[in-house]
Amino acid sequence: MPVCEMDVRVGGRWRYVIVGPPGEVAFNGVYQEIAPPERLVHSEFLEPHPDGLIVTITLDERDGKTYYQSLSRAVSKEQRDAVLASGMEVGADLALDRMQEVAQSLESGYATTGQIAR
Repeated sequence: MPVCEMDVRVGGRWRYVIVGPPGEVAFNGVYQEIAPPERLVHSEFLEPHPDGLIVTITLDERDGKTYYQSLSRAVSKEQRDAVLASGMEVGADLALDRMQEVAQSLESGYATTGQIAR
C-alpha cells in the first residue's frame, strides 16, 4: 500500500492506493460518523468513478471476541451488482486475515483480551 492517508474525524478524508495485478487502484472517502470503539461510517469511492458507497463498520465484543461487520450501501442496483461482480470480497478477505494476524501478534506481546472472529 504505497499511499495510506487518514484524517479520522467527522468530515475528515481518507485515501489509499493498493498495487495488484491490474496495477495501482485508489480509493477515497470522507468520515461521516465516528463512535469509538463500536461504529465508523464513511463514504468509499473507487477512483475515478463518481458513484460511491456508504460503508458502516461495527465492532461488537461478545464472550471476549471482537466481531467485525461491514455493510456497504450502493446508490443503485446496478452499482451493487457491479460491486458483487468485481470480486472485491477476495481483497476484503485478505485484509481481514491480515488484521487478524496483527491482532494476534499484539495479543502475544501485550495484555489484551480480544481477537477477531469471522
